[in-house]
Amino acid sequence: MFRSSSLFLAGLFALLIINPARAVDLLTFRDAGGHLLAFTVPDARAVPATVDQAAATQAAVDWARRFYRVDGLDVLAVEFEVRPTRFWRVTFLASERGQTVRLYAVVLPDGRPVEPIVRDET
Repeated sequence: MFRSSSLFLAGLFALLIINPARAVDLLTFRDAGGHLLAFTVPDARAVPATVDQAAATQAAVDWARRFYRVDGLDVLAVEFEVRPTRFWRVTFLASERGQTVRLYAVVLPDGRPVEPIVRDET
């Protein structure tokens, strides 16, 4: 079928460049400092659910206190999302630099918080 293995490998490499594996954004938002934070997972495969809403909320609060370095977090909402995959989205109100801001945490159904990345806007 292929004249040489090098031709096959070159074609495969070109295909991988054209269709790279893409991470899936669960939530993106701009923080008070103007940074665009993206909660991203490698793919949209469903994670088995092993925690309930209360445990997911507690995991989110613990994670958010460390990540945002804020002690005074008020939980505003806890929502279970199903698209693009299943996850808990926890919305907080916090005081930052004298103003009230919304902050977010994403927790997978197995209780693992998702670490956001700072996204370049180029």
